[in-house]
This record gives sequence, structure tokens and C-alpha cells, in this order.
Amino acid sequence: MRVISELGNLVFSEEVDRWVWKENVDGGFTQKSLWEATRAKAPRVSLAKWLWSTKNVPRHAFVTWLLFQNKLSTRDRLCRWGMHVSTQCVFCSCSESQEHLFFACEFTAQLWRLVLQKLGLYRRTCGWQQERAWCIEYLKGRSLKRRIGQIALMSTVHTIWMERNGRVFGGVASFLDRLYYRILNDVYTELAPGEELRRPSKIRWLA
Repeated sequence: MRVISELGNLVFSEEVDRWVWKENVDGGFTQKSLWEATRAKAPRVSLAKWLWSTKNVPRHAFVTWLLFQNKLSTRDRLCRWGMHVSTQCVFCSCSESQEHLFFACEFTAQLWRLVLQKLGLYRRTCGWQQERAWCIEYLKGRSLKRRIGQIALMSTVHTIWMERNGRVFGGVASFLDRLYYRILNDVYTELAPGEELRRPSKIRWLA
């Protein structure tokens, strides 16, 4: 009865009926409007200003960008794609995922904590989603302190991913201290000469 009642309130027009796509202001269908209507909505992350700086090592920036976009081919993703691979993390016995690998894994968490301590930051590390939010907030800005943190993050992410791949595909493993000093070396070599790394406060990476 309710439907019949509502039908009585309809106003009919002599115009020709046409399809209307409600997700577009003019009623027309476009691929962009379909994408906006169906994609998972999330706050925009402004990374481009520092992540794609010409001062960065491109391969470091690219792997870090993949991580922020949740696009790294970790073992859990490979399994979801139907591939028959082990789900075990190469650094420990847990299941490998981005959330675990950066930085819930005991091995990578220890490495990340060493880097943070070099930055003068003593904090408990978490899985990637929480670390991601912290990095976005902490690394914004243009100070030398932030620049060092950006380089350190990109180098850490790249180092972990390359070490992971080396263990998966080559069966070759490096000790944690070697990975740590590799990251330190990246920071020192990537900083531009004009950023006065020789000043005492810069030598220990400014906290």
C-alpha cells in the first residue's frame, strides 16, 4: 500500500526518459566518476614534496612509495593472488605481511629502533599502520632534522626489503649490525654538502 501511495505522488513529464549517473554532477557517466564512486576513501597523504625530491636515491624513494601505497609483494599478497608460496617471514617464524615486516617483526623492529635512537628518538615500535601514521606526522617539514629522518626512513625501508629479497631468492643473510651501518652510511652520503653535516649536532643526526 505504501508503494501504491508513493506512486500517486509521482510527477510525469513528456520529456524522453534518459539514464542519469548520480555520481557525476551533470548526470553523465565517466570512468573518473566510477573510480571515485567505487574506490576506498582515505585521507590524502602528502608525501610527494619530500619523497620525490631530486636529492633522494630513486630506488629508496620508489620502494618507500610502494610501502606507503601498500603495494609491496609480500608473501601474504602473493598467496591472495593464488600463488603457492610459504607465508613465513624470513626474519622470524611469523606470517609475512607489510604490517608485520615494517616493523612488527622482532628483527626489523630492532633495526628500526637502532635508527630511531640514532635520531634521538626512544619510542616503542609498532606495526606498519601505526608507524606509517607516525612517520607522516614526524617527517613533515623542511628542517635538517626532518631531512635526516626522511633519508633514514627511506634507507631503512629499502635495506629491509633488499635483505628480505636476498634471503628469499639468494639464501644470503646479513647480520643486523651490518644492515644498521649500511643505513648510517646512506644518511651520511646522501646529505648534501651544504647541509653542514660536520657541525657537532649533525654528526649524531640531531635529535
